[in-house]
Amino acid sequence: MTKENLEKIDVWKIILFSLITLGVYSFFWLFRTKAHFRKNYSESKIHQEFIYIYSIIWSIAILIYFSIFLLNPLIVNLDINAFGVSSIIISIIFLILTSFEYKRALDTMLRYKGSTTKLSPFFTLVFGIFYLQYEINRIIENKEHKKRKGPIAWALVIFGIILPLFLELTLIQIFMNLSLF
Repeated sequence: MTKENLEKIDVWKIILFSLITLGVYSFFWLFRTKAHFRKNYSESKIHQEFIYIYSIIWSIAILIYFSIFLLNPLIVNLDINAFGVSSIIISIIFLILTSFEYKRALDTMLRYKGSTTKLSPFFTLVFGIFYLQYEINRIIENKEHKKRKGPIAWALVIFGIILPLFLELTLIQIFMNLSLF
């Protein structure tokens, strides 16, 4: 991706890189994409501080869980684990805030292009940078006026299959651990 143009990147690659790097790829994506908006759409304010805070807190959480994994989980106290969970929650909040700033920047980009299309706040909240890259790809291909299919399908898979299955397995685990005697 150059500073002048956004690059079409397969969303699957971003998901894969994010999984392999435990979320660190998202920092790279945010900084790369921000350079484009800063150069071409200066009125689209994207707070670099949010990206830094997200990156630092997420890195701390990864280090905490990596150290817990290396050390025996039995000797790690609950305060460290609680701090790790808190770090992840705070970093996710900053990632969501940053994602909405990028959404506004992409909406501005579409407005400059003469389009009345706006990005979905729901999909921005649920899918974050993956949805944003999906929309960037649609803009590059001049398909922003066509109906969105990808995010709707993924939302159905996640909320219709994966989430209920996860909840069911969690409830089974809870009930199996309950001792009635």
